[in-house]
Amino acid sequence: MKLWSIQGAARGAEALVYFRWRSCLFGAEQFWYGILDHDGVPRRRFQELKQAVAQMQRWEPVFRLPNRKQLLLVYDYENKFCHEFQPHVKGFDYKEELIRYYEAMMRLHVSVDVAGTGAAFEEYAMVVLPFCSMIGKEAFLRIREYVKNGGILVLTPFSGLREENSQISELPLPGIWKELAGIGIRQFTALLEEQERVTGIDEEACLWLEAPSLLSAESIADYFHYGHGCPAVTVNRFGKGSVYYIASLYSSYDSVLHKIFEREGIAGYDLPKEVECIAKEKGETLILLNHSRHERQIELADYFNAENGKRVTSLAGYECRILKK
Repeated sequence: MKLWSIQGAARGAEALVYFRWRSCLFGAEQFWYGILDHDGVPRRRFQELKQAVAQMQRWEPVFRLPNRKQLLLVYDYENKFCHEFQPHVKGFDYKEELIRYYEAMMRLHVSVDVAGTGAAFEEYAMVVLPFCSMIGKEAFLRIREYVKNGGILVLTPFSGLREENSQISELPLPGIWKELAGIGIRQFTALLEEQERVTGIDEEACLWLEAPSLLSAESIADYFHYGHGCPAVTVNRFGKGSVYYIASLYSSYDSVLHKIFEREGIAGYDLPKEVECIAKEKGETLILLNHSRHERQIELADYFNAENGKRVTSLAGYECRILKK
């Protein structure tokens, strides 16, 4: 509870509301435990909350610093509802797939925000726009300008399938993204049981797979078998920026995203996967949270404990620390 409270505050929450204060004596939620047990006696949860509040008050000036902006992951409700109403392949879930992208970014320890298509794209080095079947004209033009001016865009399967009104587009796939992505989609297939190996990617493609044809783009990873080794991940230069197209689904996106990040010089922090890193300002301040109950070793040579100036080499289970350069 202390860890999650500090996590919320560190990520910008203006209020933390705990439900409930005291465990209910009657009704349908009698075993929905609160801060206090049924007898109202303060015990471990109460003491842990007191510690969390004291720590949040002490660290509030750091929590209020602006987060470092590296990546934007676009979560769009119009596309969510579209995919829920007519899923393109059995087993595909827009929300769960977006969570897989987010979890991969967290494990790679890059700074990521989640927002809709109305976000200020120009604030981010990279915009990841998964499963964008449809998009409004104004948002599309802003993304086009973002890439033209040097931004990096990542697209995925199902891109450009529909018009803004959800009508299927008459344009060849990937529809309105064709010029930016520099590819056409010549065929696609569902992978209901089998998986497809991809060169240079540790995970195998699964569930859905598209076969791009290269127009102005180049391939940075190919399928081993499908389409006799056709592209699996492509990149196209557009203006001063780049557009990547990840042409299939994966059970985990760590490897494919790491490959793209490496090409574009987007660096995360070398930390254990259980340790969450919240970077403030331009990375001058780091908030580390160990989500494991076990101690985890860390090596961040340029950072020191903000409270005593000493080097931090480990985090105890569920411990939180603030580090400064």
